[in-house]
Amino acid sequence: MVVQSHEMSGNDIVGRVRAFIAEEFGVPADREIGEEESLLAGGLIDSMGILALIDFIESDFEVQISETDLVATNFESIAAIRAFVEGKLGHAASAA
Repeated sequence: MVVQSHEMSGNDIVGRVRAFIAEEFGVPADREIGEEESLLAGGLIDSMGILALIDFIESDFEVQISETDLVATNFESIAAIRAFVEGKLGHAASAA
């Protein structure tokens, strides 16, 4: 189910990203992924997994990720991804 981006809260973003990571990368159901937890350093996602995560973000949140966006700080944690997506959605709303 795709929720219209202007209707999406930060909690929606966190929940969807957390669910994607858990499902895509086989995180056990009893393992809570902290919002500030490093996805790369914590071993939850490897460098190839970042590509799947980027594809998910672009398709699920309907945002475009440019080459200049491809910096580790944007994808380091769920909190960083939340801020990144919120920023992208804000830019899209401003441009409309």
